Amino acid sequence: MIDMLPQVSLALAHHGNVVILGRGSYAVLGGRADVLNVRVQAPFGSRIKWFMEQQNTTRDEAEVLVRERDEVRAAFVQSWYGVRVDKTSLFDLVIDTGKVPPEMATRWLVELAQRLDMRKGDDERTTDTISVDPVLASAVSKQLECEAAHR
Repeated sequence: MIDMLPQVSLALAHHGNVVILGRGSYAVLGGRADVLNVRVQAPFGSRIKWFMEQQNTTRDEAEVLVRERDEVRAAFVQSWYGVRVDKTSLFDLVIDTGKVPPEMATRWLVELAQRLDMRKGDDERTTDTISVDPVLASAVSKQLECEAAHR
């Protein structure tokens, strides 16, 4: 199943007009002119507070949970894609939710996505050039409930 994850990310990107959250997709899709790789991160203290509220835990328990989750994610990306999850050069933009309100971040991302569409050049590597298995492409379209590719 995990071996299939990069292929699914590529198929989703090839379909177009999607947001892929997590799962190391930035490592798979990096270097494409029409892909915006963004890391959204909350400060450690904010994540602890969220866990305390959502999981009804003590501060100490929340700290352990946050650290464990961070370690699991980092190990997954490192082992399957060979990159560090915190390597900022893999991202076009890193947003700290402790400083940037969600509404502002949303505006930035929408504007940047629109600019990417305007920048596409014939000589740049884009999601148009991704080769996708037809069965997987069909499954992606069916899951998205959209038969038209948005490229």
